[in-house]
Amino acid sequence: MIMKKLAYFLLIASGCLWGFIGFFQRHIVQYNLLQPEMTFCQISVAATALGLFILFTDKSRFKIKLKDIWCFLGTGMLSMLCLNLCYLGSMRYTTLAVSSLLLSTAPAYVIILSAILFKEKITVQKIAALVMMLTGCVLMTGVYAGELSVSAKGLFLGVMSGVAYAMYSIFSRFAINRGYASETISFYTFVFAGLGSLPLVDFAHLAGIMNYNVAFYELCMGVICCAAPYILYTKGLEKVETSLAAILATSEPVTAALVGIIIFHEPMGWHDAAGMLLIVSSIVVININKAFFQKKHLTKA
Repeated sequence: MIMKKLAYFLLIASGCLWGFIGFFQRHIVQYNLLQPEMTFCQISVAATALGLFILFTDKSRFKIKLKDIWCFLGTGMLSMLCLNLCYLGSMRYTTLAVSSLLLSTAPAYVIILSAILFKEKITVQKIAALVMMLTGCVLMTGVYAGELSVSAKGLFLGVMSGVAYAMYSIFSRFAINRGYASETISFYTFVFAGLGSLPLVDFAHLAGIMNYNVAFYELCMGVICCAAPYILYTKGLEKVETSLAAILATSEPVTAALVGIIIFHEPMGWHDAAGMLLIVSSIVVININKAFFQKKHLTKA
């Protein structure tokens, strides 16, 4: 029980660290760093930092079996890289609010896929938490207000960004079931995502704008908002069902909103407060003893 509670804490903490990426992006955007370049630098820093950690602690964690490489191709290229490409693409064809909302549907895909692939039960508790979380995201993004025009491309890419986000949990579960440690999974995720991003980077432009400030912010993003949260999330995933982990990590939008409000003095309306409260409540619901809910599951293992 103690280990499971620790896992819950790690998953919530991972979401909080992901939520701080906006803080660093606000500072680095003034240097005209393109998004593919930012992504590549962030992933490269994360891979290097984690690689050095493994090198000096337990070199055996570098070892993977060739037959299992598909797990890491999944977490790296099909998840991390595709998430960045689809999310950025979605923002080109629709609003940031809609893109964020479509991305936040990832836990729904995780719940469905986990039930199919890993026989995890879809319980009333999970559904209640999911509905609260999605409602909170709707309120925070403001998509409920006014008419929204969403192109087919924007909708498709937004949905795919959510699917790609969900794929990390799914492929990580496959890797965990094969005995790989969280550090191993995260390291090879960064390696394959970095390799996949190489063709997208304008290295001449990157070299021209690189300076101490850019390097500092990329270092912070790579360690604090990439390496650390992915390790914490994957570590928590070792002790918690895949579907529960995805919901617990939704502390990310709440943290991002608080960073904007407290540090950058962005305005907060009633819908922001209500949305944050619902998302936090969804995490609380997941932690409530199951005796409060119906014992009958919606699907059987």
